[in-house]
Amino acid sequence: MCRFPHCPVPASSCDIDHTVPFDHANPSEGGWTEEANLACLCRRHHRWKTEGRMTVRQLGDGLLRWTMPDGQVYDTEPDSPTFWAAGA
Repeated sequence: MCRFPHCPVPASSCDIDHTVPFDHANPSEGGWTEEANLACLCRRHHRWKTEGRMTVRQLGDGLLRWTMPDGQVYDTEPDSPTFWAAGA
Protein backbone atom coordinates (compact mmCIF):
# COMPACT_ATOMS: atom_id res chain seq x y z
CA MET A 1 0.00 0.00 0.00
CA CYS A 2 0.96 3.64 -0.37
CA ARG A 3 2.83 4.58 2.80
CA PHE A 4 0.88 7.81 3.30
CA PRO A 5 -1.42 7.47 6.34
CA HIS A 6 -4.68 5.66 5.51
CA CYS A 7 -4.09 5.63 1.73
CA PRO A 8 -5.57 2.48 0.12
CA VAL A 9 -3.60 2.57 -3.17
CA PRO A 10 -1.78 -0.76 -3.64
CA ALA A 11 2.02 -0.69 -3.80
CA SER A 12 1.89 -2.12 -7.31
CA SER A 13 0.27 1.17 -8.44
CA CYS A 14 2.73 3.40 -6.55
CA ASP A 15 5.95 5.23 -7.34
CA ILE A 16 9.09 4.25 -5.45
CA ASP A 17 10.09 7.48 -3.73
CA HIS A 18 13.46 8.52 -2.33
CA THR A 19 12.66 9.82 1.18
CA VAL A 20 15.82 11.94 1.02
CA PRO A 21 15.91 13.12 -2.60
CA PHE A 22 18.71 11.83 -4.78
CA ASP A 23 21.36 14.53 -5.24
CA HIS A 24 21.97 14.57 -9.00
CA ALA A 25 24.63 17.29 -8.70
CA ASN A 26 26.62 15.37 -6.09
CA PRO A 27 25.41 11.77 -5.74
CA SER A 28 27.89 10.96 -2.97
CA GLU A 29 26.10 13.49 -0.74
CA GLY A 30 22.99 11.41 -0.19
CA GLY A 31 19.61 10.39 -1.36
CA TRP A 32 20.92 6.93 -2.13
CA THR A 33 18.82 4.31 -3.84
CA GLU A 34 18.73 1.81 -0.99
CA GLU A 35 15.96 0.19 1.02
CA ALA A 36 16.45 2.51 4.01
CA ASN A 37 15.70 5.53 1.78
CA LEU A 38 12.82 4.21 -0.35
CA ALA A 39 9.06 3.96 0.15
CA CYS A 40 6.05 3.32 -2.06
CA LEU A 41 3.89 6.41 -2.52
CA CYS A 42 0.92 6.79 -4.83
CA ARG A 43 1.37 9.51 -7.42
CA ARG A 44 -0.79 12.02 -5.47
CA HIS A 45 1.09 11.62 -2.20
CA HIS A 46 4.45 11.49 -4.00
CA ARG A 47 3.65 14.89 -5.55
CA TRP A 48 2.38 16.30 -2.26
CA LYS A 49 5.65 15.27 -0.56
CA THR A 50 7.73 16.71 -3.42
CA GLU A 51 5.73 19.97 -3.22
CA GLY A 52 6.46 20.18 0.52
CA ARG A 53 2.86 19.76 1.68
CA MET A 54 4.19 17.44 4.39
CA THR A 55 7.50 15.97 5.48
CA VAL A 56 8.50 12.37 6.00
CA ARG A 57 11.44 10.72 7.75
CA GLN A 58 12.62 7.13 7.77
CA LEU A 59 12.95 5.96 11.39
CA GLY A 60 14.38 2.50 10.66
CA ASP A 61 12.81 -0.93 10.35
CA GLY A 62 10.50 0.43 7.64
CA LEU A 63 8.81 2.94 9.94
CA LEU A 64 7.96 6.31 8.38
CA ARG A 65 7.09 9.44 10.37
CA TRP A 66 4.85 11.92 8.56
CA THR A 67 4.46 15.50 9.76
CA MET A 68 1.51 17.41 8.36
CA PRO A 69 1.32 21.19 7.87
CA ASP A 70 -0.78 21.54 11.05
CA GLY A 71 1.92 19.71 13.07
CA GLN A 72 -0.02 16.44 13.31
CA VAL A 73 2.35 13.44 13.26
CA TYR A 74 1.59 9.97 11.92
CA ASP A 75 3.80 6.89 11.87
CA THR A 76 3.22 4.24 9.21
CA GLU A 77 4.61 0.73 8.90
CA PRO A 78 4.97 -1.37 5.76
CA ASP A 79 2.52 -4.21 5.24
CA SER A 80 3.95 -7.46 6.52
CA PRO A 81 5.04 -10.14 4.02
CA THR A 82 2.55 -12.47 5.74
CA PHE A 83 -0.26 -10.07 4.79
CA TRP A 84 0.64 -10.37 1.11
CA ALA A 85 1.27 -14.11 1.25
CA ALA A 86 -2.30 -14.55 2.51
CA GLY A 87 -3.56 -13.12 -0.78
CA ALA A 88 -4.92 -9.85 0.60
